[in-house]
Amino acid sequence: MHNDYFVQPLLDELQSSTNPLHLAHKAQHLSGKVGFDFDSPKDAFSKVREECFEIEEALYNSTIEKEHLLEEIGDGFFALINFARHCDCNPQELIHQATYKYLKRIEYIEERLKKEGKNWKDATFEEMERYWDEAKAKKVHK
Repeated sequence: MHNDYFVQPLLDELQSSTNPLHLAHKAQHLSGKVGFDFDSPKDAFSKVREECFEIEEALYNSTIEKEHLLEEIGDGFFALINFARHCDCNPQELIHQATYKYLKRIEYIEERLKKEGKNWKDATFEEMERYWDEAKAKKVHK
């Protein structure tokens, strides 16, 4: 087997991988090394926009089955991972940071509700959204 061939080992790894984000990044990196890649982050972002359009199309087309929508969402994730790679970012770190930020904002909402003697089921969506906006404005995740 020629050492430029990388697909079969990646397919094998995908079967047992507990980190598909890392594997997607690795596959795209290896594809880039053999010349199958976008030229710039802008080109990679164009693919993200294309995938978003396809997701939207699948979402609003009542004749399209749910499986197709899920496939398009997966393609969108894959395109975003590739865009992150083109921006020299680690997608695992990015999702970790985004999740942390999200949880800190949710924690802020929860604390505000507690101060008012409420819990999640007592709050309206509008109320929760207002607290979310407060948390975002205060940058509580930093």
